[in-house]
Amino acid sequence: MSNQFQPDSKVLNVSIWTVQGFLGISFFMIGMTNIFTSNEDLIELGFTYIAHVPTFVPKFAGISEVLGGIGLILPAATRIQPQLTVWAATGLMLVVIIAIIMYSWLGQWANIPSPIVTGGLLAFVIWGRNSKLPIPSR
Repeated sequence: MSNQFQPDSKVLNVSIWTVQGFLGISFFMIGMTNIFTSNEDLIELGFTYIAHVPTFVPKFAGISEVLGGIGLILPAATRIQPQLTVWAATGLMLVVIIAIIMYSWLGQWANIPSPIVTGGLLAFVIWGRNSKLPIPSR
């Protein structure tokens, strides 16, 4: 069978790195916002689900998002325990699934597409770094 339909591994690697970087920075920034912004201010910013969850949830989610964002980039970039990038993406996938369940439970259907897209991007990173183009350890 011809290889003409298989993507070039350099293009795929750059694509995975781009998605990792985008997601890593995004989760880090969202997490920092959740950690350092009061729940009342988060609600005013439009995060209305916060009014329906225990007060510790946004801070716990923020810590998870910051650590996950770092985990998407740092282990792979340093090649020190690069498999942790897959674990970080898997953990963030759990956060995304919880968000989808929560938005469904609250009837906030307009908020569901964003975590679905994010979940797809995380699945791409998991697939890419776990089986297609894993990064070797030092």
